[in-house]
Amino acid sequence: MEIAAGQRKKKLLAVTIAVFLAMLALSWLFSGTGVVRNDIKRNIYIPQELTMPLQVKAAHNGKKIFFRYRWPAKQPSLYWDVVKFEGGSWKKYGGETPGREPDGLAEDRIAMMVDDGSVPGFDRYGGYITVGKGLDGFTDAVDEEEVEKHPYLGKKKGLDELTKYLPQTRTDPADWAAVISEEDLAAQRKAGYFLDLWQWQASRSNPIDMASDQFIAEGRFSDAGKTVSY
Repeated sequence: MEIAAGQRKKKLLAVTIAVFLAMLALSWLFSGTGVVRNDIKRNIYIPQELTMPLQVKAAHNGKKIFFRYRWPAKQPSLYWDVVKFEGGSWKKYGGETPGREPDGLAEDRIAMMVDDGSVPGFDRYGGYITVGKGLDGFTDAVDEEEVEKHPYLGKKKGLDELTKYLPQTRTDPADWAAVISEEDLAAQRKAGYFLDLWQWQASRSNPIDMASDQFIAEGRFSDAGKTVSY
């Protein structure tokens, strides 16, 4: 009996090791090549250069805070979109597109989020806490008509696409449409539960020496004042 039990244990161990090695081999074989591939129709594009060095400096004087960013650019992208008179009419080139813009008309941009410690999890996970299922540009992006029909996000706030949002602005963080009551949203805002979002754009804001001043709460919205045209 003891011999039989020992043999069963050896067989079980051998099977476990074999399964582990098979899974390890599959993981090594398909990692970065077979599991995820470029698929523009599903908004999936993997650039050849995955990282770049970024220098950041920050300073404050008690009232204002200053940030300086520097990064190398073989070919600075200074334009967002252009129009060209062609064949008797104006044709637009450039703008947002999944992957590399074929005409090189995609401006350099840098965005940053800032809070005063009032947003739980932001110090650990950063902007990842604003990423929910179905955001615009994702493979499973929510249809624009659904967002426009939403009684609060669409009809009251005027959103036509699902933007970044903070998890506690939903009764269910995984359900983009489950926005909490307006009273609770106001209480959150008063308590500081929002993120400032500053975005510099080489074409749309840099020529006028400005940056977009926005914030993220139940969605992404612009602060009061004039905004850069999108």
